[in-house]
Amino acid sequence: MHSWSIAGSLALVSPDRGDGRSFLCAHLGRMFAELEDETLIIDADLRHPRQHEIFGLPNSYGLADALKSGFIDPPVQFVAERPGLHVLTAGTPAEHPHALLSRRSFSRLLERFAGRYRVILLDTPSMAEGATDALTVSIRASAALLVVRRDRARMQALRDLAERLQTATVELLGAVMNQVPD
Repeated sequence: MHSWSIAGSLALVSPDRGDGRSFLCAHLGRMFAELEDETLIIDADLRHPRQHEIFGLPNSYGLADALKSGFIDPPVQFVAERPGLHVLTAGTPAEHPHALLSRRSFSRLLERFAGRYRVILLDTPSMAEGATDALTVSIRASAALLVVRRDRARMQALRDLAERLQTATVELLGAVMNQVPD
C-alpha cells in the first residue's frame, strides 16, 4: 500500500452499505499520516457521509458545496490529534449526487489536491446504494480498493463489482476482507 501512495488517489468501494468502507478509509488515512505522508481523506459518499462523524468534524460545508458552487479550493479540515491528516467532508446533502461527482470540476479538484497531498483516499457510497457514484469516483481516482465484509460478502456480487470496475478501466489494487462488529 505504501508504494501505491506515490501513484495518487485511491477510491474505496464495496458492494453493500455496512461493509466497513468508511472505517477502513479513516484507518488508512491515520496510518499514512503516521508514516509522515501528507494525507487527505475525501468523503465522496454524498448519500451517507461518515468521515465527519468518525473524526468529530463539522459537516456544514464540504465536497458537495464546493462542486455546486464551483469553488476550486474548498476548506479542508485538519485532524488535530493526527498531524498530516486532513479531511474534506461531504458537506450539505445533495439532491443528485452523481450529477455533482460527474462534473469536470471534481476531476480538477483531485488534480489540484494531488499537488498538495502524497495520499488521497476517497470514501465512496456502496454499489448497492450509489453504483454510478462509486464508479464515477473510482474512474477519477488513480486506483480502487475493494472492501468486503467477512461472512456477508457474496462471491458473485464481488466478481460482478470487480468486473464493472475493470470494464470501466479502473485499476483494482486488490480486496480487503473486513470484519465489522455488529
